[in-house]
Amino acid sequence: MQADYDIFKDSATLRREGALLLESSGSRGGRVVFSLQEVPLRRKFMTSNGNFIRRDKDDTVSLWSADSRKVMTLPVSVSASPQNKDHLFWAHSQNDLLLFDDAKQLASTGAVLTDPVSGKTKEIRALTDLPIGVKYFTEHANIIQRLSNNEIMLGDKTLYVNPPTASDSSSSPCSSEDEKPSSEEFVAPKGVKGHADEELAVAERDASFPCAKECTLVGRGFHMDRLTLNVVYAGGVEGNSIVRWERCVPDTEEFTTIVGARGATYQPSMMDIGTEVRASYTPVRADGVTGAIVFSNAIEINIDPEVAAEVRSNLALSSLMFKVLMSNSGGFEKRSIVVGSDKLKIRKRRQTMAKCAFGSALTVMPAEEHDCEFSLGFGADEFYSFLAPSCYQRDIIVLTLQSFNINAMEAGAV
Repeated sequence: MQADYDIFKDSATLRREGALLLESSGSRGGRVVFSLQEVPLRRKFMTSNGNFIRRDKDDTVSLWSADSRKVMTLPVSVSASPQNKDHLFWAHSQNDLLLFDDAKQLASTGAVLTDPVSGKTKEIRALTDLPIGVKYFTEHANIIQRLSNNEIMLGDKTLYVNPPTASDSSSSPCSSEDEKPSSEEFVAPKGVKGHADEELAVAERDASFPCAKECTLVGRGFHMDRLTLNVVYAGGVEGNSIVRWERCVPDTEEFTTIVGARGATYQPSMMDIGTEVRASYTPVRADGVTGAIVFSNAIEINIDPEVAAEVRSNLALSSLMFKVLMSNSGGFEKRSIVVGSDKLKIRKRRQTMAKCAFGSALTVMPAEEHDCEFSLGFGADEFYSFLAPSCYQRDIIVLTLQSFNINAMEAGAV
């Protein structure tokens, strides 16, 4: 719950990463929003964390847990400024289009319109409730007007009470109201044409629904070698589709998100060695409508062959030394890590600053946040952070020290 609150409260993070809102009705799909202004009015969604969100009023969004025990509210900025006016107007237009172009949603939530002259409000639950020729303001301050029995103007967009279909455009009207079809013409039973139009509309809607026809991960499967996600998108014009990367540790079937990994490519790090990596893809149409999440194939990640060869070469030596930088009081100073047969030392020039015997007390950990950093732990309370010249060198140092430590512990156990 708190994680969702933090995401929606931080407008900069929300604008940068977006948030996935799933239809709570159980239907497929949803939408991705990049600001609270894009959340439709009076429409209930589920967040990716299993909580619920709804924009109760133009300036207020409610967020509550699945058991309804915890409810939070978030203010929504509805005032335009030179910095946000374009995005704000776009969000308002999209929300109105989503509502008035969805007959079921309009019937369910309704829409409150305001007469621009008298200021009186009118609630409608269908486009047929609009009188012809009268202009109204929507709740997002867009102008809506019914021009004819079938045509509605919403801002600069045209909506239809009964959307025209291919069968309508191909049929030719009779020359007069009294003209009857000839005896050779087929006359469809009453109701058949409407049913065909409905099926055609459903087919057209499904064809424009965002989806991934193909989602394939390619790469050699070595750490430091990039993986590339190949996706074939379908369903209208693609918008800001979302790619996330996940890893699965051995002997488990649970994939966890790799923090900070975005985009169509990913370079596996040391943290991925021995795991399986895959990508998740959420298709998003240009208007924000979201399709079902799909997952790529998983690729097992192994040690880069060149790094593995360097580590094997180091293990054949009785002693060796690595030149690194050690973190000290907010800066970095030159240090040497000297590896012997039974212990390692941290030296400053020729002076030993710290040392630790190989065994369970020694820990060697790469930093996940920075490709060139790693740390050494000498027991429970003594830790040192280092910076290698490159990520390639970092991986060689860490894997070499880990291998020396494992070999020493295995020899001691024997």
